[in-house]
Amino acid sequence: MENTNLISGEKESLADAKIPAKPIRFTAEQRQELERLFRDCPRPSEARLQEYIDIRPALSNLERRHLQLWLQQRRRREKMENSLSPLISKNSEMKAQNQSLLLRNSQLRNQSLLLNLENRRLKEQLQQQLKYVGTVNSSSSTPAEDSNKLQS
Repeated sequence: MENTNLISGEKESLADAKIPAKPIRFTAEQRQELERLFRDCPRPSEARLQEYIDIRPALSNLERRHLQLWLQQRRRREKMENSLSPLISKNSEMKAQNQSLLLRNSQLRNQSLLLNLENRRLKEQLQQQLKYVGTVNSSSSTPAEDSNKLQS
């Protein structure tokens, strides 16, 4: 069976088509060796990669392509982490600021409740004093009223 490549017009057989490789799981020791290789040389040449495979027994049973893919993904992850680093630090800063604002908001709400209670107490006290003044005024006459009574 043949497959036609629409871009170049070339024909290729299905046997030649790349079949995605089965994902491979690396052991902890292999990951440790790969991280060491990445720290030493993030983009090793073919010769350097083969040399590393030859001297590291943990990597000897892996295909070079698996190591190349791991290194490629590791470079991609490092690039993403580096590009996200400023955003992560800004996010942390904003979270701290948010916590501070939440605390301040809580304090202001408590203060508002206390002020409302104080306001209610003062209004009640004023109403009581106005009632008292009203009863005192109605039961006793003012000096102006007394002079009006004398004139009549």
